[in-house]
Amino acid sequence: MSQAILDEVLNNDLPEGYEREGVVIPPVFYAVTEKKVMVLGKEVIKKDIEKASGLPEGFIFSSDYTPRLLIKNGKVIAIEILKKV
Repeated sequence: MSQAILDEVLNNDLPEGYEREGVVIPPVFYAVTEKKVMVLGKEVIKKDIEKASGLPEGFIFSSDYTPRLLIKNGKVIAIEILKKV
């Protein structure tokens, strides 16, 4: 079920001027990762999303991030963490 929700979130266009930093599908946090790969001799940055581990305990707040909620049947099923570019 969570993979279907994650796919729905990832296949949805982002608001203009924002990029995705993470997705919360309770109780899991998925972080956007960047990996440098070589493609035909050129270095390319590939973005991917994977389950995050080792999250810090307690509240996290940053005015640099904006949450976007996915709500179905009156329930929050996913929270995207977006950052203004």
